[in-house]
Amino acid sequence: MTQAQSPAGALLSDAMEHGAGHQGWSPSRRRVALGALMVAYGLNIADRQLISILAGPIKADLRLSDTEIGLMGGVAFAIFYAACALPLSFLADRWSRANVIAIGLGLWSFFTLLCGAAQSGLHLFLARLGVGFGEAGGAAPSFSLVASYYPPEGRARAVALLNFASPIGAGLGPLLGAVIASLLHWRWAFIIAGAVGLIFVPFFRWAVRDPSPAIRPKGVEAIAAMSADERKASIGRLLRSHCFWFLAIGSAISSMVLNGMVFWLPSFLQRSFGLDIISSAVLFAMLTTLGGIVGVWVSGWTMDRFGTNKRLYVLYPAIAGLASLPFYSIGLNAASIWIATPLLFVGVVLSFSFPTPIYVAVQHLVPAGLRSTSTATFLFINNSIGIGLGIVLLGFISDRLASTFGTDSLKYSLLATLILYPIAAIPFWISARSIKRGWIA
Repeated sequence: MTQAQSPAGALLSDAMEHGAGHQGWSPSRRRVALGALMVAYGLNIADRQLISILAGPIKADLRLSDTEIGLMGGVAFAIFYAACALPLSFLADRWSRANVIAIGLGLWSFFTLLCGAAQSGLHLFLARLGVGFGEAGGAAPSFSLVASYYPPEGRARAVALLNFASPIGAGLGPLLGAVIASLLHWRWAFIIAGAVGLIFVPFFRWAVRDPSPAIRPKGVEAIAAMSADERKASIGRLLRSHCFWFLAIGSAISSMVLNGMVFWLPSFLQRSFGLDIISSAVLFAMLTTLGGIVGVWVSGWTMDRFGTNKRLYVLYPAIAGLASLPFYSIGLNAASIWIATPLLFVGVVLSFSFPTPIYVAVQHLVPAGLRSTSTATFLFINNSIGIGLGIVLLGFISDRLASTFGTDSLKYSLLATLILYPIAAIPFWISARSIKRGWIA
């Protein structure tokens, strides 16, 4: 009897078959590299997300408000994450993407460990700045490497595989953090998470390699030989692209909802439904991990199945955001956790489905050798607003509403941000009108 293959395994095998030999690697070697990138990206997301499930004990221990917790989760992380992503991507394109990711992994893991030693809000803020600096070197080179490993016909599914790490890290990281915090202390959750990343660095560096010059994608060598002025001119053309700007703006607005929802959902479950830290972490892990995987998989499959229509890469995120509105609205207002859970699950599926098409589109708006830089430029815009502003804005609104709605203030703060999805649909629609002209195979 043939053993049934898991959905993730089927997708992995399919992506490997599509990409076999594209960079001269065997499918098994490519699988190891992609797996290591997924683990690193999962640790990236888990480390930044830990603070969300531990917000309650951290607030009590360090005497912080929702706004201040939002600063730790959003602004403190996003300042260096957004500001350093672009220069680090230049370094990755000109030196080594694998080395930049490995060094970043070591740095963000070290500063995650330091978060466990924080004795004040200022200490935690500074440690989160360090986490943001380290993680700035992770995402853009990772997506660039995956784009180099796979040919165009399998690229969307390979990017979707890497994106699987986002919901897995966002769900399992807080779950394990909650277990550690309940058994030991919230500080140990950060210490252990950081230690795991540091231990993983040597294996990552062994598993992940940059494509050798002889088999790099067409055009990379010419781009690598560009002068600084020529590279600046290429980036300038990208930044003058209306398609790119409206794509980035639409994604940033949508990311305010996604990042805000993912960060504050554990606290919402604890306050509005009275769940303890473990119960809320289990439910949160189910929503984000399972819902996120389904969303990423469906979007990746859809793009590879119908991606000949390039406009779909931009219209799909707009449609997904609009479709999530009734599920979030009813789920957040539900009187019972049993009613809220399936509704929130569908909302999470739709929210997590929008990044993959956007990341793929960004890879195709520039020549191959500038993919790290284009992705980092996009992430600078996306994360400055989506992470830096979205999370703290929700905390601020919750604090302002607390005197009127009490523990339900966070629920109404989450509901208020849903208006951003219809707003985001406008720049997505504008970008779709010109994406065919800017698309590079």
